[in-house]
Amino acid sequence: MNRFTARRCLHAGVFFGVLALLAAPPCWGADVRRIALTPNALSPRGGARSIVYRGVRAIRLETSDPDRTLVSLVAAPPFRIGTIDVDVAARPNSTTDPTARGFAGVVFGVRKDGGFEGVYIRATNGRSSDQERRNHSTQYVSEPEWSWHRLRTKFPSRYESYADVVPGVWTHLRLKVAPKSVRLYVNGAAQPALIVQRILGGAPSARGEIGFMYGPLTEANFAHLVVRPNA
Repeated sequence: MNRFTARRCLHAGVFFGVLALLAAPPCWGADVRRIALTPNALSPRGGARSIVYRGVRAIRLETSDPDRTLVSLVAAPPFRIGTIDVDVAARPNSTTDPTARGFAGVVFGVRKDGGFEGVYIRATNGRSSDQERRNHSTQYVSEPEWSWHRLRTKFPSRYESYADVVPGVWTHLRLKVAPKSVRLYVNGAAQPALIVQRILGGAPSARGEIGFMYGPLTEANFAHLVVRPNA
């Protein structure tokens, strides 16, 4: 178990970090779908930088903090239900220890109180020789009430699952968000890797912010963000 899985206070840091970021979203036309990813499109920018990673123009978010998960909101059209597509390449950074997982994903349904729904991958778990680790390759959370730790304790295996993910390799994530549920599809698979039948945070607010989350000691690259809101 790595350090981020051992710290119960992790979800509180994520929650209050997002609460401090909330601001009125910009106006967008209904035809806006593909989101340009630049440091200026993120809030907060933190250490975000534009790079070319494995031949793909991307944004890199990285933290050497051993304890906290970080969130950056994206300047995007308001989103409540629909589809979010993004390419993610995540891995433990160069300062990490061998037990780090390197995780990254998407947040949506950000609410006025700073709460949000999140779906992410643990990049080093997908091809682990430990079957239990493999079973924790994807994860759903609903911050601040339902952290990964609380979900795993109360509902083992219900909110995480296996997916063939590889650290540092581009992985396509598709989130299909319905009014009460979300499904995660990995690398174009016809069937979802993770099904969340009931979003625990309730209906997303009309503000509709989305963003990226990335874990302790993680280098996370994001590219090709496409948002398709449903009416």
